[in-house]
Amino acid sequence: MVNQKQACLSGHDLVLAAVQKVIVDHESITVQINVSALSAFITEQLKISMPQAADETREIKIPYITRRAHRGSIIIEKDKNRGERDYLDLPPSDLRNLVRGLIWRDEHFGGMTLRDIAKREEFSEGYVGQCIFNSLNAL
Repeated sequence: MVNQKQACLSGHDLVLAAVQKVIVDHESITVQINVSALSAFITEQLKISMPQAADETREIKIPYITRRAHRGSIIIEKDKNRGERDYLDLPPSDLRNLVRGLIWRDEHFGGMTLRDIAKREEFSEGYVGQCIFNSLNAL
């Protein structure tokens, strides 16, 4: 019954009625939902009776990780377990830097200095070293 009538619900009003508090921590977002208010909103809007919940408040905790995009914005992604994470599922600029780092790492461990690699590629030594270091974390 709710599925058939859900188009009548305003998402904005639903969130305002149900969400008590949102806590943004360093590695997770916690959303506290007032179950009674949510039930009352659905009862009022859809004209159906909802059972009363025993708990007054429920929490939804969502872990996340942040990273910087190419142009400075911050991206919040769902925190995946290491086993599920695909290292090639990266933005184009990060993937390009990973490949550069892998190539430069092999050249550097083969005896080439960071200065020589940086001069050839026309990047700074620090950038070359950073790409190599990041490639060690990835693969």
